[in-house]
Amino acid sequence: MPNHTGKTPFFDARKLPNPENSYVAWVDVMGVRATMSRSLPITANFVFKLHAAVLDAPQTDIHLYPVMDGVYVVAERQGPLRDFLKAVFSRVADSFVSTSDNHHRFIIKAAIAFGPVIHGDALPRPDASRAAAVCGDGGRRRAAVGEVQQAPQPLSLRASGVRDHPRAEGDR
Repeated sequence: MPNHTGKTPFFDARKLPNPENSYVAWVDVMGVRATMSRSLPITANFVFKLHAAVLDAPQTDIHLYPVMDGVYVVAERQGPLRDFLKAVFSRVADSFVSTSDNHHRFIIKAAIAFGPVIHGDALPRPDASRAAAVCGDGGRRRAAVGEVQQAPQPLSLRASGVRDHPRAEGDR
């Protein structure tokens, strides 16, 4: 069945710019599916508290790509990414400690990967007649394309903060 415009979706991957190696972190709320089966409002509080912590954290030299119950965070260097993650984990930990009802407590997890990334704002501009009416910029600021060269590494919070990623301990 053709779509309402009669045109098929089109994208020319030959026009993609060269990717640049970056660190990519995925941060999300743990147990969303189970929590959602119990209470949609409580789940919404968890998700939006994470997003509030993300927006309150220092965003120097990083790119944010929020998606549902989490966010992708991209940085060329590990240092700004680590600083950002420390701030987010600290804010969420403060929320956990200050909440007395266990049903209203939540935790987050994160992992860092390393590999080539193309940021959405570097994607070729969509055909204006097709995308402008749908989402203005064609979704370019909300997209990233990448491939993992090094498997994601789980993060753990310790007294000194987020542990080192084994890829580049000297890259701060």
